[in-house]
Amino acid sequence: MIRPDWIFEHTAPTSAITGGLVIAVAVLLFSLWRWPGASWLQAGLAALRVTFLAGLGWCLLMPAAREDQREVIRPRLLIAFDTSASMTNTPSPSVATRQSTARSLLTQDWVRVVASRCTVDLYPFDRELGARLDTTEAAHLPSTGQATSLRDSLARLIDRLRGQDVLGVLLLSDGLDTRENSPLWTRQTWPFPIHTVRLEPPADWSVPPDVRVDGIDTPNRVTVGWNSEIKATVSGEGCAGKLLSVKLLRDRETIQEVPTQLPAEGGSRDVIFPLQHDAIGLFTYEVRVTPLEGETQTNDNRYAVTVQVMDTKNRLLYVEGVPRWESKYLVRVLRGIASITPLAFIRGPDGRFISYGTRSGATLELTDAQLANYRIVVLGDLDAEALGNGRAEALGKFVEKGGSLVLLGGPLGWGEKGFSASALGKLLPVQRGAAGPALEGRFPLTATAEGRAHPAFAGDPAWLSRLPPVLSVFPGSQPASAATVLVSAQTDAGIQPVIVFQRYGQGKVLGVLTDSLWRWQLERQDSSDSYFRFWNQMLNWLLPAESEAAPVQLDLFADAERLYLGDPLTLNARYSALSKDDAPPDTLTCSIGTPDGRLLPFVMTRQTVTAGAAGAAATYSTRFLAEGPGLYRATASVHVKGTPVESPAYSFFVKPFTPESLPRPPDLDTLRALATASGGRFLEPADVAGAMTAIPVKPREEALVRFTSLWNTIPVLACLIGLLALEWVFRKTKGMV
Repeated sequence: MIRPDWIFEHTAPTSAITGGLVIAVAVLLFSLWRWPGASWLQAGLAALRVTFLAGLGWCLLMPAAREDQREVIRPRLLIAFDTSASMTNTPSPSVATRQSTARSLLTQDWVRVVASRCTVDLYPFDRELGARLDTTEAAHLPSTGQATSLRDSLARLIDRLRGQDVLGVLLLSDGLDTRENSPLWTRQTWPFPIHTVRLEPPADWSVPPDVRVDGIDTPNRVTVGWNSEIKATVSGEGCAGKLLSVKLLRDRETIQEVPTQLPAEGGSRDVIFPLQHDAIGLFTYEVRVTPLEGETQTNDNRYAVTVQVMDTKNRLLYVEGVPRWESKYLVRVLRGIASITPLAFIRGPDGRFISYGTRSGATLELTDAQLANYRIVVLGDLDAEALGNGRAEALGKFVEKGGSLVLLGGPLGWGEKGFSASALGKLLPVQRGAAGPALEGRFPLTATAEGRAHPAFAGDPAWLSRLPPVLSVFPGSQPASAATVLVSAQTDAGIQPVIVFQRYGQGKVLGVLTDSLWRWQLERQDSSDSYFRFWNQMLNWLLPAESEAAPVQLDLFADAERLYLGDPLTLNARYSALSKDDAPPDTLTCSIGTPDGRLLPFVMTRQTVTAGAAGAAATYSTRFLAEGPGLYRATASVHVKGTPVESPAYSFFVKPFTPESLPRPPDLDTLRALATASGGRFLEPADVAGAMTAIPVKPREEALVRFTSLWNTIPVLACLIGLLALEWVFRKTKGMV
């Protein structure tokens, strides 16, 4: 322990405090001299007054004790304990359950040894992550959870312990996740090692027959005349190598049937159905697998999705400055997207623009009449001078009326004299600060929560974790108040937005703050084309619907396209009008069609957010909890000046959980993949003690400074008040003034 030092924290000058005390003592002495007649009582009263003044001076100086200390911070070892009902499964009565094996591991001596060197915390989980417990409480945890969210529970555990020194996680689970279809989710980056354990010895499982449709992957918006496909993941156990019949239904009519076969020990297969879209409309596709003989759990044998088929008359205008790599690859992509008809103007070596595509008399004047023929305009690396004030104002009107604008940008577009210096500055999805040069390097990308739910990245959740990095980012941008960041980059200067959008008027504005997105074309992973896929899905989302050109626009959306039974869903609606005189309503009506044909009305309450210079877009929300599995279809509606306005339908599928009590072997593939991806170990029960005690523990010390007040305490203040009270009592009892 270091000896404490005294310090004085007063802000008033010491001379002023000393002078005040001297004056007070002088007044006291003057009164004694002016009114003589010394007595023991007067001497005692004077002593009380001097003692009070001394104490008051002590308080005015505000003394404190400063003590330097060093505190040892012990690292943490986390234990995640699965409490779902599947932990009670066993291949035979002679084999211990997974639950009992996990509990026995926590009664071994290694727990005491490790706890003497670090802090050991236990967190139970099933569908939700529980509160921190002591390891001795694991013996009383029931395994009754009706679902397992292994991935989400680990993510929440990481968030809780973010910033703390964590040695690793010992995961006591069978690896079964009722939400995840494959172990691909384990490939993400983990902040600390996760050690998994085989809680059940190798055994031949005799499981009841069960097949299910785990999910569907297909574009939700396609163009008439397009060919696409539906990829359904079918899995099951106890199939004994039998052929399964997988059917595809469109609007409840069977259109295709494909046989497939699962491994005898259980597993999954992808079944692909090719589709042709010959008509415009909203179609419901459902994949069904015929139940096996003796199968009792059949509510998960189907999965449904809606596909919107759009018109082909979607024209896109792309205006670029000097040719660059981005324009080279983007023109190729635009030509390959069947849902649009592109026209590109690119500045040639002599300064004149060269056109690619069907020109049909179009020029670069960009008048209101010409822009009315397009649904999307893409601006490349152009500064305010090259763009021109007239063209910038026309583009602003184009967006207000329902068009979509993509600001691809570059050093000129995102520079000080770029988009922000033109009439487009009022509709930018970002606020440009000091526009310095582009940051160059290799910057990994991360999709935000809004990005993961956005249609531009829909279809394959694992795709977002494989996005290639970019080599440049334009810094100094802050999202506008009504903007949404979809993808951000981690740079040395902090997190920077890369792909941002916002609604402006009736239209949409997308900003891409990098000029190296074309690198996605070169860095393909798993044979996927991230560059084409992103632009294909993003442009399809940017295509305005016919209703978006109406005076009033009503759009319904949510943060998830599919969810499990029991998951709450927040539906949001956005209301905007061309005329500022049309005040938004206080409430909307949301009608949700259930799988059994019922129509449930809900009231959506209003919240207002700023939406740029075009005015305010009113947002509404309501919370919905599905009572049963199946495909739900929701629409928002309101009457404006006696005219009904309805949003496009928003569909979401509620998937039932596979019962936790269904006998199934542990998912060892997920446990092994999780240990490998995180840098941990896949352990046998007999190896747990040695592995945990072998983890190196390095406690760290932190310097702490403690301040203890020496005046602002009850005893000191009580003494001062007591001295005043005592003097007053003496004077009162002796009749002294």
